[in-house]
Amino acid sequence: RVLMLLGLALALLPSLSLVLLQVFDDMSPYWYYGSGALGGLINWVAIALSTLSDVLPRELRAPSFGLLLAGFSCGFAMSPMLALAMSHFAVSVVAFLILLGGLLFALYILPETLPERVAKENIRRRDEEALRQKGFVHSILLRPIADLSILNRDSLFRSLGTLAFFSGLAISGDRSLLIYYAEDQLDFGDGDVAVMFLIIGLLGIIVQSVVLKLLNDRIGERYVIILSFVVGIVHNIMYGLAKSK
Repeated sequence: RVLMLLGLALALLPSLSLVLLQVFDDMSPYWYYGSGALGGLINWVAIALSTLSDVLPRELRAPSFGLLLAGFSCGFAMSPMLALAMSHFAVSVVAFLILLGGLLFALYILPETLPERVAKENIRRRDEEALRQKGFVHSILLRPIADLSILNRDSLFRSLGTLAFFSGLAISGDRSLLIYYAEDQLDFGDGDVAVMFLIIGLLGIIVQSVVLKLLNDRIGERYVIILSFVVGIVHNIMYGLAKSK
């Protein structure tokens, strides 16, 4: 729960910076980019998935993950519509208030899902490890590196870690540059951006809630991953080669 709150608080910073940038003309945009980078330190969506794993039986976890991501896609689809009815500044304020509401909801209503027995066991193991390593550098600074060593445990983990790295790299680039590319190269306006994100969000809902499970049952996880990367390649090539909207 603490990590969830920290993740939501960090996710609030870019939205707050965007509002302040429009209020103070002399404010540097590096505040926005820096706060966005800080938001990547703790991904609250990953914590939310872990929370679902704590409270749901194994057979219900995959559908619940899909439902969570489908809800995320729904918000992703509907949010650009706000720009058609409000000014850019008003949209920034509304986005900040929505994120603030999510943080307050998590703070006052969301319960702790990690069982107390498991939490105590984790604390005991951490204390024992700190005593063995003896030192701030080893226990605080080098521990994350030691934890990441699980990715080098066997070829499966190395492959999944590599795929996650390149997938995250491509997705981050798309999120950061797609709107600017569409506006500069394809002459997109606010309405075009809203329609584009509506299509992306609706397709995301369908894929997460229906298509993903069907494909997983039919062809298995390995080929679902391969197909996902193929579709991603085609997607980027299509808008990269597009001449007009």
